[in-house]
Amino acid sequence: MDSRDFEVELGNTCGICEETVNSEEIKVHKCVERCHYVYIDENRCFIHEMATTTIKPSGKFAEVQIRN
Repeated sequence: MDSRDFEVELGNTCGICEETVNSEEIKVHKCVERCHYVYIDENRCFIHEMATTTIKPSGKFAEVQIRN
C-alpha cells in the first residue's frame, strides 16, 4: 500500500469540553449546537460566539458561520 492512498484529516478541539471532532462534526457538536458562529484558532481549537464573553481568545481566531 502506498502512502498516497491515505487521506489525513486534522482534528479540531472544542475549547469548552476539549473533545476532538472532525471538521464536519463541528456544526453538530453538543457545545455549539444552538450557535450560528464558532471561532477557530490557528491550533484548530473552536469555541462558540457566546463563550467569547467569558473566555478571552488568545492569538488569531477566524469566525466561521455554521448555520443561518
